[in-house]
Amino acid sequence: MFSNRTFSESEVMTKLVEARSWQTAQVLKPQHRIFPPTQPLDTEFTLGTLCFVDTTWNSTTLNCGVGWALKAVSEKQFGEDTASFGNVPSALSAEAEAIKAALTQTKDQKFEELHVLLDSLTLVNILKTREAYNELYGVLFDIRDLAFDFRLISFKFTLCTTNCEADCLAKNALRSLEYFVS
Repeated sequence: MFSNRTFSESEVMTKLVEARSWQTAQVLKPQHRIFPPTQPLDTEFTLGTLCFVDTTWNSTTLNCGVGWALKAVSEKQFGEDTASFGNVPSALSAEAEAIKAALTQTKDQKFEELHVLLDSLTLVNILKTREAYNELYGVLFDIRDLAFDFRLISFKFTLCTTNCEADCLAKNALRSLEYFVS
């Protein structure tokens, strides 16, 4: 792309000024926002909505299906949904996309307290520590931004055996996508 191409000093400076001008014109969200409170991993839930999230990712096609099931703390299921995505680079990216999709839907339902349960301990730890992770930079930003729509949000690891409904939803979403694509 840039091979055998030279730029004069004035071209470089002009582009630099234009880039800085564009960058300062962008609307930035305040950097001093305080994250909503999260619950410790070992807290039992007494209030709020449980959101079980799972994904199925195909490493050959880079497609993924995601699913989430909503339950009241009383264990009564009252909602579920699915989505599918193409060109997802990794299973971890697919898990993050699943959380983003679930949060996007649940924020419109005006839940105040949401407890997101998933079977990816790596992603739970990334979300709880708020660490940066290059592969997930954009989607983590979106998840953290969506978290502000809830008075309280928590991310908790759950075993695959307790996440069966979301797992089935994710597998069906992937099957549907790959059936229609092929």
